Amino acid sequence: MGLVAAEPELRRIERVDIPALGSMVAEAFVGYRSFAPAGWQPPGAAEQADTLERWIADAGFWGALAEDHAGVAGFADFVPAMRHSVHPSPHPEMAYLGHLFLAERHWGTGLAARLLACACEAARGRGYRRIRLFVAEGHARARRFYAREGFTEAAETVQSGIGLPMLTCQRPLPPD
Repeated sequence: MGLVAAEPELRRIERVDIPALGSMVAEAFVGYRSFAPAGWQPPGAAEQADTLERWIADAGFWGALAEDHAGVAGFADFVPAMRHSVHPSPHPEMAYLGHLFLAERHWGTGLAARLLACACEAARGRGYRRIRLFVAEGHARARRFYAREGFTEAAETVQSGIGLPMLTCQRPLPPD
């Protein structure tokens, strides 16, 4: 009989985590080449870490990190959508889910849904009534995940800070 791996533990993101999280995002973006336009270059780990440094300094920042026996398993975070650097929202009741990334070993395990549920609960607890995110237009797997989780996509695409066409997705955060 084999051993069952323990479910990843969740904890708050700390500044010391930023280099590892920047590397995780940069590694995930390398996979975007499969649907990105020819010549697109993914942002590097240092650029991602700089973004996360700015985010964690925001008073409205929330972030959870999942760890398992192998290290960082995934993370999710949000800030007020009004303070999004590329596409700010005029709606103070909207949170912006900036990151939801997993180590590949956790794809399909339910960890993404768990992290998203934690983010939505935290946003609801802070008084947000909606949550928004941007998903790469060509990222079919992520788009299916967010649709299953109740997000609806806007019809138009927007340009992102990473140079890819993105779809705006959002969902309500109903009160308890």
